Amino acid sequence: LTPILPDLASLPLDGLQCLEPAAGMDIGAVKQEYGQRLCLMGNFDLELLATGSPETINAAVNRLLAVAAPGGGYIFSTSSGVLNADLPLANVLALYQAVAAAGNYQQ
Repeated sequence: LTPILPDLASLPLDGLQCLEPAAGMDIGAVKQEYGQRLCLMGNFDLELLATGSPETINAAVNRLLAVAAPGGGYIFSTSSGVLNADLPLANVLALYQAVAAAGNYQQ
């Protein structure tokens, strides 16, 4: 999406989702450039959720919220897709617990 972000931001859109980190979508850069114009959603890598540990998931949630949440206009979500039964339960729980621990992450 990076090459067409200026065009998307000029449309009457309120938000953008499925910001895939594996496709090179740097949510920090997108937030800095378009965060005042668009609500951003996503950017948590499903591959990490499938293969990481609860500790790496917690750290990734904290890194993501640190760059995407300040100033508001961000909805935490995976980068694409939905959670499914193949994901390790401990990792899914770690994801939800890390986001819950962040509380109101609009700062």
